[in-house]
Amino acid sequence: MRMLMDYKPEEYEPEPNMKEVPYHHSKAVEQNDPIEDEHWKLLEVEAEKQTVDMVNSPPHYTNRKIEVIDVIEDTTTTEGYNGYLEGQVLRYVLRFKDKVNPLEDLKKAQWYLKRLIIKLENE
Repeated sequence: MRMLMDYKPEEYEPEPNMKEVPYHHSKAVEQNDPIEDEHWKLLEVEAEKQTVDMVNSPPHYTNRKIEVIDVIEDTTTTEGYNGYLEGQVLRYVLRFKDKVNPLEDLKKAQWYLKRLIIKLENE
């Protein structure tokens, strides 16, 4: 039994009473089908929207009016906040090797380290 994915596009023949639907973006463009082409453009725009910066603006940190790190800075002493930033740097540096995406964790450590450096430079 052949599965649908086993068929090559040129082997596929729709039922006589069925309208053939473009199977790929490039085929839709070749056919100059404005509706199908617009569909693919919308999908591409949606994919771009879903590109997330998990280092600088992870959605679970930015889904409120104010970021949690700003609340921590506003509600702790300078010493406490600097200690928090230092702890975050250590957290990400010490565990990056155990992660699926180690580079992302090193970039997070770098983000906290930069914030700590700026804070210390401005004291």
